Amino acid sequence: MSKTLCVFLLSFFLGLSGGYAQWDKLGQKEAAFHVITDIPNASQIEVDAEGNIFLLDSRKGFLYKYLKSTHYDSSIVVGGISTRDDGFLHPKKLAVKNRQDFYLLDDLGRKIVLLDKELKVVESSDFYAISSSGSIDIPDEFEPYSFDISSAGETFVLNKFNNKVYKINTFGKIESVFGGLDYGRGSLYEPEDIQLSPQNRVYIGDVENQRISVFDMFGVYLKDEELPEEFNWEKFHIHESLLILWNKSELAIINSLSREKKQYRPTHKFSLRDLYIGREFIYLLSENEVHLYPIKE
Repeated sequence: MSKTLCVFLLSFFLGLSGGYAQWDKLGQKEAAFHVITDIPNASQIEVDAEGNIFLLDSRKGFLYKYLKSTHYDSSIVVGGISTRDDGFLHPKKLAVKNRQDFYLLDDLGRKIVLLDKELKVVESSDFYAISSSGSIDIPDEFEPYSFDISSAGETFVLNKFNNKVYKINTFGKIESVFGGLDYGRGSLYEPEDIQLSPQNRVYIGDVENQRISVFDMFGVYLKDEELPEEFNWEKFHIHESLLILWNKSELAIINSLSREKKQYRPTHKFSLRDLYIGREFIYLLSENEVHLYPIKE
């Protein structure tokens, strides 16, 4: 990962919070607070309240927990491609509620699994077993492609088959459905990811059409984000008031409060798989490493 990229990420984020960082050696592997090497081919990173790092390997079906107490030298591993209760057919996405409850979407298994902090299965919810509320039912053609959990415990599931979002309340009932091709100004065409912001907004990303639509928690369409022109992003991430977009060679950040946009084009190739911004560190996931860069208030 380039020094310029890491400096840019930290400077933009900390400029918002009023903190500061030591930038002179950021981006240099030997100057990072910590580097985890020889990690699996993971696609997602999450961090819990204790600073433990979670990596999701969707291709092989494993979820890894790297322990902060051992300086990330040891890990807990669960999963593997299996139809058993302790395995997954295809773990698509990990969502952490309040940085302590872990939910995993198995899109081929069509279920959401609740895990405890030791990654043991607490509960598994099959979508077809979910009781419906009123006349709202799970359709026969259901392809759960992405999801997220609100701070209140509500589940928002994106159905790839009909491009709609299903909101499931804490009682396991479908409370509302929104989106789809016929939703008017909030129509969804090829949505790929859904994320909830701390401001109780629902962000839905359409990579094919380079569009991010924003709804409230009731499914009311609010707006489409004004994204940088001529920037083809592949993934997005919501952190506080920041919308972060990236692909294999570029990165952009939008401040939803000031509407300021920052864009970065590195001088050499790098591969940023995912990132997580915590209170103490920015965690950068690359192909075979995780870098931790400190944030100092």
